[in-house]
Amino acid sequence: MEGFLVVASTVLLMVVVFWGVAWASRRQHEKLVARLEAAARLFGGEVDPGNAGILKRASPTLTLEREGTRVFMDTYIVSSGKNSTMYSRVQANYARGSGPALHVRRQHVFHGIGKAFGMQDLVVGDPGFDAEYVIGGPDVASVRRVLDEQTRATLLRALSQWTLRSEELDVVLTRVGVPQSSEELVAALEVTLAVATAEARLLGHYAALPDARLSGDRSAVLFSRRDTTATFQWQTSYRLVAEHPEKHAPPLAVDCGDPGASRELPEGAIAPELAQRFPELGAAFLGRDERHAWVRWDDPPSAEQLAAAWDVIEAVCAPRTQVGAFR
Repeated sequence: MEGFLVVASTVLLMVVVFWGVAWASRRQHEKLVARLEAAARLFGGEVDPGNAGILKRASPTLTLEREGTRVFMDTYIVSSGKNSTMYSRVQANYARGSGPALHVRRQHVFHGIGKAFGMQDLVVGDPGFDAEYVIGGPDVASVRRVLDEQTRATLLRALSQWTLRSEELDVVLTRVGVPQSSEELVAALEVTLAVATAEARLLGHYAALPDARLSGDRSAVLFSRRDTTATFQWQTSYRLVAEHPEKHAPPLAVDCGDPGASRELPEGAIAPELAQRFPELGAAFLGRDERHAWVRWDDPPSAEQLAAAWDVIEAVCAPRTQVGAFR
């Protein structure tokens, strides 16, 4: 009899534990579905509630499209031996078709040890963000381009448990467990969208300027006026470049952000009316070699700065008979 009671108690305990796990799983599933539905109402997406069953589980999903970019949110489980861990994932394709590869995650104690041994990550120049995050990417300019100030602030404020990864084609934001609030989920969607569309939005902003249009492969902005054509694009810096007709013109290098730059130019090197516009270009460098004239920035220029740079470049490349050309 005593043995029967032990077996019965064990079976009952197993049933209670199984029921408790199933109940907790269903409650977590229902809460996640509710948060997805709240996000869908905000963004205009579609929710598939999935299945909360223990034996036949299917993740709830959210699919939405913003600015021509499809965003997908789901959960998945990674098993390791006897342990299983659930992850939440938000992913989107880069709107331009490709973008920089990134790995952005919160710092931990082992990262501090790694730094002591000379292992370094990128520093983007945002003290609060640099202090909290380990940032991997091709270069600082690429990171700052897709992680603007607002996106970095959202990561710091609302997404401390999430890790951002991006390859050439897509952006993925993940965390262990599920979002603990609708606000956290909305922030994850906003950050994923912001990173995925950052470069496309920037190019579209510039392409709306007078004389400007997107290139056929959407990788650059082309400017054209009279006989001058210039190309604006970026790699590690932002450059507006045009060919000029004066094949034997002397080289030129001007720091447009220096208030005294125009006074230090050789006499007759550049028309006075162009020199007066240097401050409009911001922290830019104007250069010329045997074949090209260009303006370069380390950070994305404003639309107004790019428009002013185009006016200067077009005048620089004009025939000598035109007002504003190099003397």
